[in-house]
Amino acid sequence: MGMDQQGAAALKQGLNLTRDFMDMVNDGSGGSDGSDLAEAQAGLTEQDALGEAAARRRQAQEAAADYRDKAEHRRAANHASWGASGLAMSGSKRIINQSERLKDGQEEDDILFRGDREAQGALNQGRNRANLTRIGNGASANRSTLSLGSKLYKYGG
Repeated sequence: MGMDQQGAAALKQGLNLTRDFMDMVNDGSGGSDGSDLAEAQAGLTEQDALGEAAARRRQAQEAAADYRDKAEHRRAANHASWGASGLAMSGSKRIINQSERLKDGQEEDDILFRGDREAQGALNQGRNRANLTRIGNGASANRSTLSLGSKLYKYGG
C-alpha cells in the first residue's frame, strides 16, 4: 500500500472514529459505564499519534534531502576547485573525497534514523495515552490499534 493509500485509509479511519464519537456525544449513549465513549476518545488519540508520526517522518525525509543537497553542492564546489587548479584527483585527495561522500551518506542515514525513532516515539506515546483513557474508563487496553505497531504504520514510502 503506497503512502497516498495509507494516508487515505488513515483519514477514513479517523473520520469514522470522529463520526462515532460525535454520535455518542450527541445521543448521550456513552455506554452504561462510559467504555464506548472512552474507546472512541482513545481511537481519536491514536489517530492523532498516527498523524504526528507521519509528520515527524516527513520532516526527517525533508531534512535528509536538504542535507544531501548541501553536501553535494559542497563536494561539487571542491571538485571544481580541484579541477581549476589543474591537479589530478588521485592518491590522498581521492581518498579524502571518497571518505567525505561516505561521511555525508552516514549523516543522511542518521537523520532518517532519528526521524524514525521520533515517529515510533509518537506512536508509543499515543498508544499509552489511548490506553490510559481506556483503562481509566473500565475498557481493555488490548483494543489499541497502535499496539499493532509496524503492521499498522509503515515507515517506508
